[in-house]
Amino acid sequence: MRKYSDFFQTLHDEQSPAGYLGRGTHYSVLRAVVFHDPAGLRRLNEARYTDFAVVWDEDHDDRVIAAIEQLYYASLLPSFLIFGERKGIFTAILANEVKDENRISLLKEKVHTITSPLRDGDSWTSSLGTLKDTDGIINDAKENVSLYIANIAMLWQLGTKEIPQEQGQVPSQKEEILRVHSLVQFRPNSRLAVELRRVDQVGKVIRLLDLPGQGGLVADVSFDSFPNAGVERGIRVHELELF
Repeated sequence: MRKYSDFFQTLHDEQSPAGYLGRGTHYSVLRAVVFHDPAGLRRLNEARYTDFAVVWDEDHDDRVIAAIEQLYYASLLPSFLIFGERKGIFTAILANEVKDENRISLLKEKVHTITSPLRDGDSWTSSLGTLKDTDGIINDAKENVSLYIANIAMLWQLGTKEIPQEQGQVPSQKEEILRVHSLVQFRPNSRLAVELRRVDQVGKVIRLLDLPGQGGLVADVSFDSFPNAGVERGIRVHELELF
């Protein structure tokens, strides 16, 4: 299956139209690892999966992925279930847990900022929907579109879910990311107290703990390629940001 992003694992991928709904409609299902709940009320102590779908039309415009990555960087991805772009309109379907009007306004503003303009200079208009209001994501009868979208959400159990314990730790693809300032080097498997700010290089988080009195998060971090120099266990690092 095609890899669309370093941050997302592909679970299901259709590269061409399947069936007769809309104009070349097909879809993919992707997975990320997140540390925030869908409603945006709290930071999670342990990583969770969030599974989401991208509904494509006939041109399979993968610039959609760059827009979704921007939502991921902003820790907003768990608030969405399905994305799509049709005729220059980017549609994002909200998770069922998103009900607060202030949260919806924030998400609407962020999606608008990301899509107008895009990084390549083009510009899309944007729209937020729900599983009960999928208007615009596919060009077909409303009842057919609603059934198609609901079936994808049901078949793949889209949304945020616990990582099965038997897997032991976070999967190997870059699904949990700490970006580390290039001037800071770590011992593999160091236990770090971190604050969330802008950074460059990539490391892998196994677990985050929000401990009283630490003034930040404590992270179990796995590093594959950093040299054995620099930070020892328990040293506070100030130049980290979790995406």
